[in-house]
Amino acid sequence: MTSAAPRRYCFETFPHAITWHLQGGVASAKRKRTERRALLERLGIDRKDLTNIDTVDAALCAYVAHLAATGAPLQAYGVEATGLIVVPFATTGSV
Repeated sequence: MTSAAPRRYCFETFPHAITWHLQGGVASAKRKRTERRALLERLGIDRKDLTNIDTVDAALCAYVAHLAATGAPLQAYGVEATGLIVVPFATTGSV
């Protein structure tokens, strides 16, 4: 999926998929609290008010929504007519 900012659209995204893509294909569900908080730190997102995994996950999803709203290229899975799961493009290394 290339830049879609000029038009409105709905999508789903998932914190595990975001983490996996931004860490070059490495993400552990067992270490999600530490991995996702560290990822937010590397992205420059303030974590001090993110007191539980739900708020951490919401911040990751909001980051992807921000990317979509600003026209950043995203990777989409699924069928546009029935729904897409959107994540940042996978990196070859970590963020």
